[in-house]
Amino acid sequence: TIKVKTSIKLPSLLHPSLSTIITNIKNVVQQATSNFLSSNIKQQQEEKETINIKVDVQVSTHKPKPFVRNQKELDELIRNLGPGLANVAHFVAVYSCKGGVGKSTVAVNLAYELARMGGRVGKSFLLLVW
Repeated sequence: TIKVKTSIKLPSLLHPSLSTIITNIKNVVQQATSNFLSSNIKQQQEEKETINIKVDVQVSTHKPKPFVRNQKELDELIRNLGPGLANVAHFVAVYSCKGGVGKSTVAVNLAYELARMGGRVGKSFLLLVW
């Protein structure tokens, strides 16, 4: 058995077709490895060996990075936002001008579902009064 380990980094682990992507990568790597071995390894005429190929795909994501152009802007961003928000890559707002329409319910369920899919989430409630 030949073991092949493949590591890929994706922008997000929340892709709805992540399992399909992993399966496709396994199939492509297995086929490419099989083709390479069959063309580069001479098998004995009398003894045809079956080569088993096991493909392991490791999927990870990059650490979120805020959009800044240089170190000075990063330092200013951390100073303004605090260190906790400097590593936040995405903000999602759920809002309405009317009360009692389910904003908190939608926000909690959205956070729950994103966390269930592997995301790191946090929720903050903000009330603006004019």
